[in-house]
Amino acid sequence: MAMLKKWLLTSLMAVTLVFVSFANTVHITFAEGNTAKLAIIGESQKGIMLCPKEEQITDGETALSLLQKVMGDKVTAETMSFGTYVKGIDGLMAGDTSGWLYDVNDKSAEVGADSYKLKSGDVVVFRFVADWSNMSQETLQQTLDKFGTCKTVEEPKTDDPKPEEPKPEEPKTDDPKTDDPKPEEPKTNDEKIEQPKQENIQVPAAKINDAISKTSEKMLQDGIESDWVALGLSLSGKNVPIEAKLNYVKSVTGKVEKRINRFSATDLARTIIMMNAMQADPTKVGEHNLVQKLYESDKVNSVTGYTFALLAFDTKKYEVPVNSKWNRVALVDALLNSQHTDGGWTYDSASSKDSASSVDVTGMVLSALAPYQDRPDVKTAVEKAVAYLYKEQLENGGFSADGQENSNSVAQAIIGLSLVKDVDQNRLHKAVQNLLSYQLPNGEFKWLPSDQNGSGMATEQALLALLQFKDLEKSIYDWSNVSVPEIDKKPNVDSENVVVEKEVTEQPEEQKQVQQETKDDNLKVVVDNEPVKSKKSGNGSTLPKTGASSHSAATEVGMGVLCIASAYVLWRRKAA
Repeated sequence: MAMLKKWLLTSLMAVTLVFVSFANTVHITFAEGNTAKLAIIGESQKGIMLCPKEEQITDGETALSLLQKVMGDKVTAETMSFGTYVKGIDGLMAGDTSGWLYDVNDKSAEVGADSYKLKSGDVVVFRFVADWSNMSQETLQQTLDKFGTCKTVEEPKTDDPKPEEPKPEEPKTDDPKTDDPKPEEPKTNDEKIEQPKQENIQVPAAKINDAISKTSEKMLQDGIESDWVALGLSLSGKNVPIEAKLNYVKSVTGKVEKRINRFSATDLARTIIMMNAMQADPTKVGEHNLVQKLYESDKVNSVTGYTFALLAFDTKKYEVPVNSKWNRVALVDALLNSQHTDGGWTYDSASSKDSASSVDVTGMVLSALAPYQDRPDVKTAVEKAVAYLYKEQLENGGFSADGQENSNSVAQAIIGLSLVKDVDQNRLHKAVQNLLSYQLPNGEFKWLPSDQNGSGMATEQALLALLQFKDLEKSIYDWSNVSVPEIDKKPNVDSENVVVEKEVTEQPEEQKQVQQETKDDNLKVVVDNEPVKSKKSGNGSTLPKTGASSHSAATEVGMGVLCIASAYVLWRRKAA
């Protein structure tokens, strides 16, 4: 009998050891299966330098080591006091106002590439920023869609000649889903574009209203995912639920506190415009006054920076000190001094005045200068700009960028021309008619005439253009006397996250409701561009299970069996 008990005890111990060993084996197997993806996006010439490539990663591997492992000696890095800085990839080197950044799972990293420890499922994207003052916030998928299907999924692009050129680039923005557009440079050859025939074109108001309704309804279904969507929906007449506004405010929480010093001028301006559309106060974003930050900024150094800063100040007719670096007079003068000889503007304020202008940028500038047309010098500049747009208008009423007809260019032209005094209504209606030809049955707008699917950026800009055309008397950026309809729908709030009304003097009730203060510290900042989503991995799926969970469960069971065996031995000894 004693031998039988010893045999049972020995067997029990053996099973326990095997169980614990199996748990460790499971853990190691999962560790060996950890992978991350790497993609590299260059400027418009290089395009997609490396399509998303999956690589095995080891514990402690960083974003920088992954880049060096894949690209080898094509990576030029420099060690500085704050860490290792990626200076160049495959010959594309950083400059005074350009360089390389990286993001993980479509979110900007908060530490250097040599400090970020990779996790399984991470998608790391190194992007070349051509101008620090106008950084794009596109997701990886948006960038891939813009450039077209990857030619290869393994090998990076080189400078070798290619038989085909990539699809023309869609104008870029500053923000993660979509921000203010950065257009392509238009063609510079001397070929003259055929002028549109003068016809009596009238777009029925019912057609405009129907297009606005379809597009805004689609946006409501998709949710507020960018500042321009927030602006468009606020003007559309649709009943935007207060939950959607609060959720968007919450989705942008923390970005100002964490990254305010990295905001470009257009980031600040766009955020101010969005905040007013959401009935929030951009002068009280956590501890920051965004309006003050903007007029004191040293990053207002591009034509789009001047343009959107002026638009932002005029959203609520904010008082800007006359001795501030960027008051209204300084911004208007900067725009006038940047006008090209052909009457238009380009993004780069330092570009040659004799170089070809951009339809997109010219339309934006007109929208900013419109309130100042009573100034003789502004009136002259506006007249020259209108003449430039008339010259660039295609026979079908549309406009192009870099020789490629597209909806973004016609949308920006419509916004600018709609605010100009004594505009040729026939030309304006023809441009609107052309823009409507890009709308798809689901309400979205495509970017190129040949596209089959809608584009988020094109849809945002088209809606704003139609809204501006519908109300020629007032700028879509002017919220100085906007009465906001009461929204009956109350937000759903967790019992643990009690909402307390914040006392704000001389503010509309709607604005008070959006600027609620909660016990959640994350709600005290109300700026960002990312919608709230469930926690997912970089590829859009739910976070993968790892060996850690299996290891923990197996270890607990094994240790439990071991404890039972030990207790049995002690009990037998005591009984003896």
